[in-house]
Amino acid sequence: MGLFKIDSPEDRTCGEIFAAHCASYVMGIERELGSRSISLGASDGAPIGVYTPAQLTGLGGAKHVSGARFMCDLADLIEKITKAADRCVFYDACHSVYDLTLERYIK
Repeated sequence: MGLFKIDSPEDRTCGEIFAAHCASYVMGIERELGSRSISLGASDGAPIGVYTPAQLTGLGGAKHVSGARFMCDLADLIEKITKAADRCVFYDACHSVYDLTLERYIK
C-alpha cells in the first residue's frame, strides 16, 4: 500500500516531506507508542521531534517549539492508516499534517 500519490521525493512540498517522515515513523513503531504523541516539523520538512501533549502544555499554556511549522498527531495518523489498510484503500498522510503558519491542514 502506498502512502503518497507522488513517489518522487524531489517533487514533494515541505509539508509532504514532513508527512513522509511521520508515515515512515508510525509504520515502524507499535501502535501504543504513537498513541499519545505529536510530531513537529521545521519549515523545510525535517522533523524536529516527537512530543507528548504534556510536554507541549504546562501551567502557562502551550509552549512554543522554536522552528516548528508542521504538526502531526501520530495517533490520528496511525488510526487513519490502519483503517485505510483494513479497507485496502489509499490514504494520503498529508491529510494528517497541520501547517501551524497557515493554520490549516496541508491537504
